[in-house]
Amino acid sequence: MIDKTRTRIVLPFPPSINHYYLHVPGHKVILSPEGRAYRDEAKWRANLAVDYILHTDVGMEVHLYRPMQRGDIDNNLKALLDSLIGIAYDDDKQVAELHVYRHDDKKHPRAEVTIWAK
Repeated sequence: MIDKTRTRIVLPFPPSINHYYLHVPGHKVILSPEGRAYRDEAKWRANLAVDYILHTDVGMEVHLYRPMQRGDIDNNLKALLDSLIGIAYDDDKQVAELHVYRHDDKKHPRAEVTIWAK
């Protein structure tokens, strides 16, 4: 039986926060080309999986399947959470519960996300 109170989304493996933004001297911090490409691809995939935007607090379970055995587990979360704004929820400040698990999958890096209303 499918649990209709939870939405499952498979996204590309998110870039590290170190590659998500560019610091341009004399300007604001902007999304890098890699950050924009990830955001656009993740939003496209999320749109296929999400039926409606949640307007309440949400819980999330994230399984990160990283391509290499390096990097901090939290470095990739900002890009992932930001990519779901306006699709799964209004703002990532609605994330009230977050469970993150790290795995390694060199051949198929990805982020498997389950989201539910709290």
